Amino acid sequence: MAVSRFFRFACLAAALCLCACGGKEPPVLPPAPKPAPVENPADIVWNFQPRGIRVILQADGELNVLGDNPLALSLCVYQLKSENPFATLAATQQGLLTFLDCGLADPSIVSAKRIYVQPGREDAIFLDRAEGAKYLAVAAGFNNLRPELCIKVVPMPVHSEKTGVPPFRTTFYEAADMDAFVAVTREAVNLTGAERVQ
Repeated sequence: MAVSRFFRFACLAAALCLCACGGKEPPVLPPAPKPAPVENPADIVWNFQPRGIRVILQADGELNVLGDNPLALSLCVYQLKSENPFATLAATQQGLLTFLDCGLADPSIVSAKRIYVQPGREDAIFLDRAEGAKYLAVAAGFNNLRPELCIKVVPMPVHSEKTGVPPFRTTFYEAADMDAFVAVTREAVNLTGAERVQ
């Protein structure tokens, strides 16, 4: 009798699950049109760009050594609307501890992503570029907790292209996809950025 009740209950639960999942898939929306290039770099539209950032990560085999043992660490990758508020807070040890939480601790932060880094790791990770993001920053959780060694910020790259014939050439600018090179050494993080050539 107990088996029969269990069997009926299991069948009912399965039927409800199938009914709940039987709806249509939501339609896939086409990507938003790419913003037009502009003549003034200050007018660039920093749009959402799927896979717009490739983080190329290289970690030293002697990463974050404590005693004689290399240790893994937490790396937070931030996308920022503005560099100044982040840099001001990042200059202090308390600010570093705040940024190691990988949260949206400041209104200038539009995205935060945590990556765990193992000693000797080499990897490439794609991130979507968040709408409005003009800077990329990293905060690394080294044992030394020295902000000048643990936090770096770089601007997102800009693509420029000249059109026309001399002397009527015009330069146009637009947001570019980014290769962000993150080198995590024994006790510091280094960050450089460049336009990713398709």
